[in-house]
Amino acid sequence: MTGPQTSRMAENAGPPPEHITFADARALQRTAIEKAVGTLPQRVREQQADGRFTGAGPVFLGIGASLAAACPAVWTLRSRGIHAWRLSAGDFPLPFPLSTHPLVAVSQGGRSAETLAALTSVPVGQRYAVVNADRSPIGDAAAHRLALGHFADSYASTIGFTVTVTGLGMLADAWDGGQVDSRWRELPRLLGDVERAAADLATAAAPSWLMPGASTTWPVARPWVQPRPVRCSAVRWHGFPPPR
Repeated sequence: MTGPQTSRMAENAGPPPEHITFADARALQRTAIEKAVGTLPQRVREQQADGRFTGAGPVFLGIGASLAAACPAVWTLRSRGIHAWRLSAGDFPLPFPLSTHPLVAVSQGGRSAETLAALTSVPVGQRYAVVNADRSPIGDAAAHRLALGHFADSYASTIGFTVTVTGLGMLADAWDGGQVDSRWRELPRLLGDVERAAADLATAAAPSWLMPGASTTWPVARPWVQPRPVRCSAVRWHGFPPPR
């Protein structure tokens, strides 16, 4: 589906989530995650009880941050012995090659043109969507939709990204008879711990002339926002060494 048909779907969709500033999105991220982990497990279980999340492993389709958000879900599914992939929606000629694997369209706003075109090129029964927006062209085109909560987000993709990672992770937990991991409840606390640790590192690394009360002609509302680069050998990102 391309051109006028896609445009009409966009016009008929509901309003996208509200856009807020990056600073506000960062400040509200822990609250949003707390709400998400409180509501999403039940939504996933209800859809699982309806017979969804079964059969061959899913192929996650997305672009940009939405494609990146599917990485942990793919890892989880593969660790359970379920074949799964994440693919860039714009990298395939249409129609998307048919297979027994359902397509899971991942789009925070639900309006990514490449993802929508790929999703609508396969039979309706194979179409899944994980979207932040309550109503969207991608959500409306899918036979099975997991709505994340219509969270306000910044253009830099902060809350929408972390909530998408969370929703996809729970979907991966539940696929093929699995159970949503109870440890998702710990995510808001862990996020708070990381934020506090990051703030301490940034404050320690900031030059003295950026600290509150210092004499400077450069207006600094939040002096710890732009600290010097910090190299911490104790940090490990999923088994990879820290950046050099």
